[in-house]
Amino acid sequence: MMQERSSGIRGLAGAAVIAAVAVAGVAHAQTPEDPPPPVPVASAPPPGRLAAVATGSSWYGYELLMADAFTAMSFAGAAAAGNGAAGGALAALGGAVYVGSGAAIHVMHHQGGKAVASVVLRVGAPFLGGLIGLLVGQSNARQVTPLDSATSSNTSTLPAIFDAIVGFGVGVVSAVVVDDVFLSFERSPGQEAPPPAPPAPNAAFSVTPYAGAVPGARGEAQAALGLTGRF
Repeated sequence: MMQERSSGIRGLAGAAVIAAVAVAGVAHAQTPEDPPPPVPVASAPPPGRLAAVATGSSWYGYELLMADAFTAMSFAGAAAAGNGAAGGALAALGGAVYVGSGAAIHVMHHQGGKAVASVVLRVGAPFLGGLIGLLVGQSNARQVTPLDSATSSNTSTLPAIFDAIVGFGVGVVSAVVVDDVFLSFERSPGQEAPPPAPPAPNAAFSVTPYAGAVPGARGEAQAALGLTGRF
């Protein structure tokens, strides 16, 4: 009778130990580990560089604007000097700067294609504008001037010349605006978008079965089974 009670107590003790080990495994599985290290986040560029980073280009048209301002002053000086040698020299200087300054500045910024486009635009737009103005002026003069008038040729020429001059000026202004504002862009060296942030580390999950021997109530070894988890 005593042996049956002893064996029963030993069985209860072994079951209690197994339950305790299992509870400990569950508790270990639910114990939070140290938080993962913070994920590095790429720093944003300064506000002044946001546009350059987004577009990857910069505008250098202010250099062409200064050259065109010098051109305007040269023509103004030529008009003030009159028909003398000084006036002719200033007019020639202004024309050379008008045609070649844009191309030279584009070449300085390694924009060879835009340099060619600048010369074609600055020469072709005034010529085309003057031609259109001349044709419009002649067409209007024929409609207004009587054909049987002795002075019809003289009176019809003046409006046509005036319209040609207006068309030439419109072509000059259009070429300057397009060249200085829309063509004067280059890719900014050394300005790139910040690299994307690395992905967050994935959460690890594992369950490991446990089997071993634990000391019993009287010091004897008892078999124990359990599960350990990592979340």
